[in-house]
Amino acid sequence: MHVLECGDAKDRDGNPLAVVLRVSWMYVEEEGARQSTLIIEPDEEGRYAIGGWEWTWSYATWWCLCGSGHDWHVPQCFEGCGIARDQALALRQAAPRVGEILRALAPEVTAVLFEADGAPRIVAAVAGGTELNIGDGGPFDTETLGEADAVLQAALGSGVADGGPHWLRFSSQPAH
Repeated sequence: MHVLECGDAKDRDGNPLAVVLRVSWMYVEEEGARQSTLIIEPDEEGRYAIGGWEWTWSYATWWCLCGSGHDWHVPQCFEGCGIARDQALALRQAAPRVGEILRALAPEVTAVLFEADGAPRIVAAVAGGTELNIGDGGPFDTETLGEADAVLQAALGSGVADGGPHWLRFSSQPAH
């Protein structure tokens, strides 16, 4: 199925036009392009039927920080960590910024473990399989950890469902 936008074209009511096209690629060689292509018409309410045969569907999914996959309509991870879907998505978006902050002092950092009870705080940092010292003598200062914690707080908001530890992983390439 392909939804082809029709540029700036509008129907009589001013709605943007689009064409929904089904191409049965497996039949193109034996039946030809014309017989293997069908324009799908909307019903009288402007909706398209989906379901069986060519246009099957399934639930959208989201992945929690703990690694559990959930259908999109499930709002919270009940596999043990308790993070809400919106919080997990916000944390994934915040991860590059947290990584950027921490990599200013330790370019090798790949992930952090943070506690989410009350205000979130980083309790461990790793570079691959090696734990980095986050206390005295380690690469981080209090201001840097505090800045990273503030980014986590902004992503999580105030309604943390579970106070357990959560891993936040960064991309393998440090930000420049």
